[in-house]
Amino acid sequence: MARYSRSLIKELGDLPKYLYKYFSSSDEKFDRIEQVISESKLYFAQPKSFNDPFDCNIPLSFKATQLKAEKYWKVVARRQDGSSGRQLNQSVRELVALSRTKEGKTFLNNKVRDSVNKNGIASFSTDNRNTLMWAYYASGHTGVSLRFNMSSEYLTQIKWSNLLIQVDYQENIPEINYYEIENPDSYLTRYFGTKAIGWKHENEWRLVSVGEYGLLSIPNKMVDGIIFGLSTDKDFEKRVRQLVEKSKVDIELLRVVHKPGSYELEVEPA
Repeated sequence: MARYSRSLIKELGDLPKYLYKYFSSSDEKFDRIEQVISESKLYFAQPKSFNDPFDCNIPLSFKATQLKAEKYWKVVARRQDGSSGRQLNQSVRELVALSRTKEGKTFLNNKVRDSVNKNGIASFSTDNRNTLMWAYYASGHTGVSLRFNMSSEYLTQIKWSNLLIQVDYQENIPEINYYEIENPDSYLTRYFGTKAIGWKHENEWRLVSVGEYGLLSIPNKMVDGIIFGLSTDKDFEKRVRQLVEKSKVDIELLRVVHKPGSYELEVEPA
């Protein structure tokens, strides 16, 4: 069954019905489009592959009282080697001391990053008329944007553990305390869902596949629209239309056009 954070369950009705994912017109990206339309499979990337070096790369804080640190590492020591009594106390003292050194903090941060990269992320936008997104992610308006239906009807059909996160854009890197990441949903939401304010124009939401990455199955018919760019090549558009025809799925075909007298885009039937 799909797994949602408590906050997602509470706010499921407040989610945008549609989210959009931009694809360039390269052969590699056409393969991704084909996988989505023909096979109902979407690629989820490891965070370490992202183009923003600060994305999913938040240095952890180790601020804690002696008592709190000892309580945390006692659980870890018992889980690792089942130690008890004097042996347990000695292990806890060593772990607390390690966590307060520069080398220890680097080691623990790297362990967390290794764990983070076992998850996959697919990025979406709420905006299908963002000229910068069309320029960056759709090969200068020559690609397409796929429309994903994010209603509960489809989200609850996802078979793998997941979180749907609205990205929070901030001026400063948030503080995440190492000793307060026992709740994985809360921790992952902050770690995966915080980006620099300079990316705010992307209006990003992220679907996180917890513990998996690569090509994953999504519900059939979750993609119900395809939007062609201002400069989509006729041959590329023809190939996409053929995919839709073969899929026998009801997918609406649309196109962005220039809004006269402005720099804005409008969407109309293709």
